[in-house]
Amino acid sequence: MSFGEYLKSLREGKNMTLNQLAMYANISAAQLSRIENGKRGVPKPTTIKKIADGLKVPYEDLMEKAGYLDEYNEQKQKDDIKPNLRLFSNRLKQGMHQKSITLEQAVEECGVKPEYIEKLMNNPDKLPSAGTLYKLAELLDVTPDYLGGFTDDPDGRSPHTPKPKDLVNFLKQEDVMFHGVPLNEEDKQKIENVLIGLFWESKQMNKRKKK
Repeated sequence: MSFGEYLKSLREGKNMTLNQLAMYANISAAQLSRIENGKRGVPKPTTIKKIADGLKVPYEDLMEKAGYLDEYNEQKQKDDIKPNLRLFSNRLKQGMHQKSITLEQAVEECGVKPEYIEKLMNNPDKLPSAGTLYKLAELLDVTPDYLGGFTDDPDGRSPHTPKPKDLVNFLKQEDVMFHGVPLNEEDKQKIENVLIGLFWESKQMNKRKKK
């Protein structure tokens, strides 16, 4: 049932004529008729408020039927899962202090400029890229979900934490080229094998450096 049809059934259920509701709502009968017939589409929230007052029904009920509350709740849900940037910067600073991690170490680990790490520590305007977030979290020995402010458990996980793209999945799912030559499945597997070896070798070297 459309909003106009619902409004008409609601009005008729209260034994009100079109002209009566128009008068009580302080809108024109022609405008109300167009709303009920679906020729005007969903009215503005201010108009819905007038109609709700005229019908003596809860404003929120009409807003929900019009679809506005769905949009509101969807946006509210998005707002609720936005990262707390102050929490992120505090956890980053505290974690680096507790682990005795220097600015230079963070810069080397993440491959970014010192000024960028300092901004993340003091006045970030957004979270770092997923790759940098994960590298910082690994450096601090916490989950990126905790560092990003999506959970209060240092070992916890959250579905809302940004995730880096998986290179292996990219190789498997995409048509890619190397130096202008398209890669077949055998080429992709060879590249994956080489990358696996280099990746874990690099991880072991980093561990030795940290000791």
